[in-house]
Amino acid sequence: MGDLTARTELASARLAYEHVERLCELGDRFAGRSGDTLAAAYVKQVFAGLDLEIEQVDVAVHTWHEERCRLLLGDGTELEAVAPFFGGATAGPLTAPVLWLESQKQLADATVDGKVVCLPAETGYGLFWLGGLAAGLRDRGAAALLLVHAMPWPYRPTMESGQGRIDARFSEPRLPAVVISSTGGRELARALGAGMTTVTLDIATELEPCVSPCLAGVRRGSSNESKRVVVLAHRDHACPPGANDNGSGTAAMLEVARLLAGEQHERSLVFLSTAAEESAAAGAQRYIESLGARADDIACVVSLDMIAAGGPLNVVETAWWPDLGALPHTDWLNDCLVETADELGYRLGRMQGDWGAAESGRFLAAGIPAAWLWKPDDPRYHSDRDTPAGVDPNALKVAADIVAAAVRKLANGPLPPR
Repeated sequence: MGDLTARTELASARLAYEHVERLCELGDRFAGRSGDTLAAAYVKQVFAGLDLEIEQVDVAVHTWHEERCRLLLGDGTELEAVAPFFGGATAGPLTAPVLWLESQKQLADATVDGKVVCLPAETGYGLFWLGGLAAGLRDRGAAALLLVHAMPWPYRPTMESGQGRIDARFSEPRLPAVVISSTGGRELARALGAGMTTVTLDIATELEPCVSPCLAGVRRGSSNESKRVVVLAHRDHACPPGANDNGSGTAAMLEVARLLAGEQHERSLVFLSTAAEESAAAGAQRYIESLGARADDIACVVSLDMIAAGGPLNVVETAWWPDLGALPHTDWLNDCLVETADELGYRLGRMQGDWGAAESGRFLAAGIPAAWLWKPDDPRYHSDRDTPAGVDPNALKVAADIVAAAVRKLANGPLPPR
């Protein structure tokens, strides 16, 4: 795709980090919550300050809120706990016996009727899509599901099924479920060893339809205006404050917008803030559907998601939905990003994503070339420890530098045919 354009201004780690800090001050950014409304207004303000043309598409998704989640041992000791998002509620305090299992393999022969089924750290960390597991336990009469996270703080999985089809995400009624930390798991094990047999759960949650905006800041192209190069990031999170997931992607996207908004390129540039990624990427799916035939105008998409904490920065080569199969990401687009990183003196690796395809997968399924930048292994993922203190400002700069330079290539000259 040619050499880099003449070296221009590079990204600012300081400015990008300030975006992360500001987003984390806005409260609960789950789709449809007050923090989401404030974050959307913040993104729109930044776009307006860059003289970008603003387009808004309101998408119908679901909002969810944990009003209360308490787990009490028999002696009244309370363990820190969170409910999976889209998780169900108890009808007031629920006291039931605990069934401690060492692995999911033991579930087949276990008597779960009326019990709180506990899966400890050996399996709890790897369980994210709880919908199918919880539905099976519910149908066998279990009272609730209790997971023990491998880290010393709870993390928030989801009560979705893990299926790519939006209409197959939920199974009703939803079994009450909680997640505790490895520290809490040790306290629970000690209590069980001392003869305690029951725990009390008190969970209050809200799940209802809502509307949340997908916001685009557009810089129209000079000679091929109808074709669009899209840089996107979701602004929602699973658990406040959501600094890395996905304050980091949003901040890097806004920094790329700052670098490119004043430049003129052949194709139009679109900086897209999406809603409801933490809903099997339902927001991106609804956004694509809203475009209709105009989706064919999208030349390519680069998604920024969790790019400032955890392991090395990578492009995802292939991702999977269990019901939709493998979704190979676009080779020539990945190559462009990797080669651009190398030209800038950065290293961008490659990885597989076997937990779901996130937003890039929604565009790929629609026949649109897409790439996804991701840092794996953030230990504070989906927890209230995902604060700005865990975000590396320089990682924000690296991602923004790579994407801005790559977009300069993608917005000019020939692209491979679809």
